[in-house]
Amino acid sequence: MSTSHEFPGREVIYELFFNKDHEIDLIGGFLKRLPLHYNIKPHTGTIVDIGCGIGRMLPSLVADGWKQVIGVEPDLDYLAHAQTRMSAEGLDMVQLEEGSFDSLPGSTSFEALIAINSPFYYQLCPRKRRDSLAYCASRLKKGGVLFLDITNFLYVMKHYQEPPLQEASWGDYSIQRQARHSVDLVQGHWIHTDTQRLLLNQELVGEREETFVFTFILWPELQDMLYSAGFRHLDTFGSFEDEQPQPLSEHRILVAAIR
Repeated sequence: MSTSHEFPGREVIYELFFNKDHEIDLIGGFLKRLPLHYNIKPHTGTIVDIGCGIGRMLPSLVADGWKQVIGVEPDLDYLAHAQTRMSAEGLDMVQLEEGSFDSLPGSTSFEALIAINSPFYYQLCPRKRRDSLAYCASRLKKGGVLFLDITNFLYVMKHYQEPPLQEASWGDYSIQRQARHSVDLVQGHWIHTDTQRLLLNQELVGEREETFVFTFILWPELQDMLYSAGFRHLDTFGSFEDEQPQPLSEHRILVAAIR
């Protein structure tokens, strides 16, 4: 649709619809406990948030006392928004870099790598997934941890419900967001189509549609890939509320892989 109205950036959509305080607090509490399981001392170590998005978890990592916090994100719009956000919150000590699972900054080794909200399922090629995990293992110090949070799309399919229409305010405008899903059963891909509509005084003045493709990742495959990549021990968790390692639940794969 042609419009003279400025459509909000994708980072604004993320902020409006995905930046949930209660979720950040829950995950933040889990990440604060995580290094204690593996005798990692945050005040002398570095943690890297891979796929940090707009930086929603970075302030809590700083508050946890890590010596260095690094956010890595391939999307330049999200990265710029994260930088603006860190500056606004007085967190200029956070290092933000373009990158992903196969391109982390510098050449030094890290104590912890985390990937929250399933960024690993953007690795569509099996070989790329294996190479990325091997690279992550090579960038961790001995005893370091890689934590992965991955949606189990088989569970989503089994319990599938059509996503509801969402709406949020943006200045004088309203933004409606409608998600639709399909599955490529040959390639094993989950296809997410996101339609966003910009309304002014209940009149449609702009529309945008984006499509994202994610891969199905099952626990037996991931387990094999992690061991093949050089990780010596795996701990699983049933939810972000767990105080200690627990069996996996059906809806998410939460795994800590120890180098």
